Amino acid sequence: MQPSAPRSRDGNRTWTPFIFLFLLIWQIVLVWIFPHFATQDGPSHLYNAALIRRLHDPAWHRLSEFYHMNSRLVPNWLTYAVLAGLYPSFSPATAEKILVTGYFVFFPLSLAYVFRTLARDIWPFAIWGLVLASNLFIAMGFYNFCYSLIFFLLCFGYWMRRNTFGLKQLITLCALASLLYFSHAVGFFMAAFFIGATALYSALEEGRFFTGHKKLQPILSSSAFIKRVLVPQLAFLPCVAIFLASSTGSQPQFDPGRRSVLQRLLIFRDLHVLTDTRGVLAILQMCLIGGFLICGSYSVIKHARKQHELVTGSALGILAAMCLFLSAILPWSISGGGMLPERMAWFALCAAVLWISSSNLSKKFQQGTVLVSILTVILGLVGQTEWRYQLSPLLNAYDDTARLLEPQKTILLLCYCNPADNSKMFASLRIRPLEHAGDLAALKAHAISLDNYEAMGSAFPVEYNSSVNPERQSNTISAASVSSKPQDADIANYESRSGKTVDYVLLWGSGPDAPHGGKSILDQQLEEEYELTYQSSAPATLRLFKRK
Repeated sequence: MQPSAPRSRDGNRTWTPFIFLFLLIWQIVLVWIFPHFATQDGPSHLYNAALIRRLHDPAWHRLSEFYHMNSRLVPNWLTYAVLAGLYPSFSPATAEKILVTGYFVFFPLSLAYVFRTLARDIWPFAIWGLVLASNLFIAMGFYNFCYSLIFFLLCFGYWMRRNTFGLKQLITLCALASLLYFSHAVGFFMAAFFIGATALYSALEEGRFFTGHKKLQPILSSSAFIKRVLVPQLAFLPCVAIFLASSTGSQPQFDPGRRSVLQRLLIFRDLHVLTDTRGVLAILQMCLIGGFLICGSYSVIKHARKQHELVTGSALGILAAMCLFLSAILPWSISGGGMLPERMAWFALCAAVLWISSSNLSKKFQQGTVLVSILTVILGLVGQTEWRYQLSPLLNAYDDTARLLEPQKTILLLCYCNPADNSKMFASLRIRPLEHAGDLAALKAHAISLDNYEAMGSAFPVEYNSSVNPERQSNTISAASVSSKPQDADIANYESRSGKTVDYVLLWGSGPDAPHGGKSILDQQLEEEYELTYQSSAPATLRLFKRK
C-alpha cells in the first residue's frame, strides 16, 4: 500500500506538509552546501563570539590591549553565547550554520504555535513560516534579531493560549521574555506591545459584547481584565528595569534616514523586508505577497460583517496597521539600532498574516493562500541559490589570506563593496556581503580587527578600549567612514592618536580615481608604508598589504 497524504482538520487530504518539508530542506541545503553562509554582518558576529570566549586566552594575549567586555547587561547576547558555546566542538563556519539552521527550523514551528491558537487548520498558512523567516534580516546577518522573532512568537502564543494568568504562567512568560530581551530589545518591546494591545482590545470588546452596549466600556475593575491584561505585563518588568539601568547616563541619538513618510507608507516599499535581492524575482515576490494581503484583508473584513460573534484575531488587524504606521514615522536609527522602519514593517506583515489566518475563510481562498506562499518561497530560494553560488568563490579568497597573517597582529579591513567593474550580482543584492567578510580572515588567523563596528559602540557584549577605539581616535577609519569612503582612511593619523601600529591592510576592490589625477590618502600610505603580499585571482579582487 502506498502512503496517503495527511488530512487537514476538515478531513480533506493535503500535500502541504510534504511541500513544506521540501522547501525547508532546500533552504537548509543552501545553508550547508557552501563553505560559508554568506551574510553582511555575520562574519563580525562570528569574530566577536570568538572574542568573548578568547578574551583571556594566552593564544590571544593581545586582545586585552584592544577589547574589554561590556559591563552593562545589554541585549544582543543570545546568539553570541550560543556561538561561543559551540566553538570548542565546531569551527566558526560550522557553528554559524548550526545557528542559522536552528533559526530556519524553529521559526516556522513558533509561527505554527501561534497559528494553532487562531486558525482551525494551520496547514493553509504553514508555509508562510518560511516566507516570513527568509527575510532581509537573516541575509543581513542580524542573528540576534532573527532569534528574537522566534521568542516573540512564543511569548505571544503562550499568552494567547491562556485565559488567566497565575504565578506559574507568569514565571513561564517571564522566562520567555528574558530570553527575548537578551536576543534583541526591539522584539522584546514588540512582544509586550502585542500582548498589551491585544489584551486591552479583547477585554474592551468582551465588555461591549456581553453588556450589549454599542460603545466600548472600560472594565478595569474586573478581576478577569486584571489577570488577562495587567498581570502578563509584569513578566516584562524585570528586563525593562535592566534595560533602563543599562541606558542610564546615555542620551539617545536619532538618525531620521533618507526616506520620507510618504515613501514609507507605500506598502510595496515595506514588503521588501521579505526579499534580499532586487530585480524581477523580488518584484514577483512583492506582487504575490501584496496581492495576498489585499485579497486576504478584503475577505476577512467581508466575513466579519456577516459574523455576529467575537473575532479572535480582530486586534491583529489593528496591530498590523499600527506597526505599518510606526514604520512610517520612526527614525531609521536610535542610538545605533538601525533599520527600525524595516523591523516595524516585518511586524506589520506578521500581524497581517496572523490576522488573515484567524478568520474562517473559504476553501478556495485557503488553496490560493498555499499557492501564493509556495511560489513566494520558491522565488526567494531561486534568488538565494544564484547569488550564494556566485559569492562563494569570492569568500574563499578571504580564507586564502588568513594563511598569510601572523597571529596577534593588527589588521584594518576595508571594502569598496560595490565596485563598478565587479559582478552584476552586487547590483542585484540588497546587502553588502563583503563589507565585513575580512573578519573571516582575522578570526582564522587570530588577528586583531580594527574595523569591528560592533565594538565601536556600547550596544554589544564586546567593546573597544577607549584609547584604541577607531570611532573615537579617527574620523576616517571608524565604521561609518570605512564602509562609505575607504579611500579616505588615514592610517597614519589613527596610529599617532592611538599609539598602535596597523600591521596589515586587507582591501577588497579598487576605489574611484582621486581628483586632479592624484592618489587618495589610502593609496599614498599603502604605497609608502606597505608592500603587497597577496592578490586574489579573478573574479575576486582582494589584496593584502603588510607593513614594510
